[in-house]
Amino acid sequence: MTKMKSEIIEISSTVEIECSTSKIANSIKAALQPDNLNFPKGLSIQMLSYDNKLLIKIGCSSGMATLISTLDEILEHIRIAEAAICND
Repeated sequence: MTKMKSEIIEISSTVEIECSTSKIANSIKAALQPDNLNFPKGLSIQMLSYDNKLLIKIGCSSGMATLISTLDEILEHIRIAEAAICND
């Protein structure tokens, strides 16, 4: 029986969110920053805000399920941050 080598496949996703103002985009990015520490091996996230946009790039070598759950969690955090910011 031959053992197959498992290949590591890097999956990435880029999400661009357009906010009504640059202040809101920067505030959402600032609200997400504390979550961007101590990632599991095989997961990376980069965030950039410019003009009134928030750009999030996720790199994942831990499988599609990890990428999807990470995206889901980030989008939920953005929804919560946006609701808090817009209620001020």
